Amino acid sequence: MKYCKVCNEVIHPKRVELGYSDTCVNHSSASKYSGFVSGVGKVDYEVNIVRDPETAKHMQKLMQGRGLS
Repeated sequence: MKYCKVCNEVIHPKRVELGYSDTCVNHSSASKYSGFVSGVGKVDYEVNIVRDPETAKHMQKLMQGRGLS
């Protein structure tokens, strides 16, 4: 069993399996991924994966400004 280095609670085994063995979910510094679809041509699209929360907020603002969210 692994314990959180902040609160000393047991870390869920699945979390440890994924390599997050230092902290529990409540004390994690990992951020969520965000995805944005963008058009590259008339019928071609690509998905942009963003992990940085500030960049994701900025992209969301840009999408809202275009009426796309």
